[in-house]
Amino acid sequence: MSLQDAVDVLKDLANARPVNNRSRLICGALALNTLTWTSGDRDLSDAAIGLEILATGGTLDLDELGRKRAAFLAKTVQALIAKRISD
Repeated sequence: MSLQDAVDVLKDLANARPVNNRSRLICGALALNTLTWTSGDRDLSDAAIGLEILATGGTLDLDELGRKRAAFLAKTVQALIAKRISD
């Protein structure tokens, strides 16, 4: 499980690329779901929910705003990775 997998999938969604790597998708969803969130971590929760929908066979038909949100969530998760490395 890797948060980087979540970042990669979110970047694919942001760039309207199909998410073809199912194992990366599942690993990213699981990595996000293992985090402990506080009430201020809505962005991480949203990312986890989106990847879980995809991992369980659902779809996300993202418009331009949805793709921007996916890009923002990718940056948010990437920042979390950087923070964990620096701690």
